[in-house]
Amino acid sequence: MQGEGVVPKVEAFKVEGLNLKFNSLDHMEPHFHVLKPGSKWEIRVYFLSSDEETLHIKYKKPPNPPANFDGISKSERKDLLEKVLKYRAELFREWEAKVQVMENYNANT
Repeated sequence: MQGEGVVPKVEAFKVEGLNLKFNSLDHMEPHFHVLKPGSKWEIRVYFLSSDEETLHIKYKKPPNPPANFDGISKSERKDLLEKVLKYRAELFREWEAKVQVMENYNANT
């Protein structure tokens, strides 16, 4: 288990141009965070509920993006989905090792 304040990286895979991380203290459902340097968005990727057709994501920043919001691109989404499906077991092992689940943790943090 990582200590408080530590931001453990996803080690199962990389996506060019994106930072993938877990929060050491976080909430359920298992997920990791994706940030793009220089952008104003951050998403959560729920890897257990993603399937062959859909990458299950939720924007953290901004929480309710406007329709014209320029967030994650189609190619980034496709690359993430392919790798999430391929490395799902490794992601879950990392989640279990790196994340302490807090029952009443604020999901907006």
